[in-house]
Amino acid sequence: MTALIEKVLDSVDDIFDIAYASRYDGQIEAQPRIAPGLEQFFKPGSPNLYNRVLCTLQTYRHRVFVLIQPEAEGYRVNVTAFLELEDIPNPARDTGSGAAFRSDHPVERVYEVVDPSVVSTTWIPKGRDTPLEQKILRKIQDKMNE
Repeated sequence: MTALIEKVLDSVDDIFDIAYASRYDGQIEAQPRIAPGLEQFFKPGSPNLYNRVLCTLQTYRHRVFVLIQPEAEGYRVNVTAFLELEDIPNPARDTGSGAAFRSDHPVERVYEVVDPSVVSTTWIPKGRDTPLEQKILRKIQDKMNE
């Protein structure tokens, strides 16, 4: 079982950062990760062109859970990947008035600080991401065949 968990951890770690892993429970939880779009073609995460285009137009994230259970003939590896859409009430940055030129120069300058710990967002569940699950399972199978 230890060799199997090492191979599964190695496969999941290629795409996601690991948030929680337990050899005793057989559970692995990955850190939620923003899904890359077309402009980030070098970054792993979105398994096909459809998901890349979808993630280019909107902010999606993946959450991945792996459960390894002993069976009579071996082990069962259950990979679950969830896709979530970011729901924010208004645009994060107001870019509509950026082209208006002012004739006066204000003395006070206002700087926008974007801090991820301050911004609270909610995520809308969009269901399971089966292509990503299959991609992770193929990586696990390839690692086991090495």
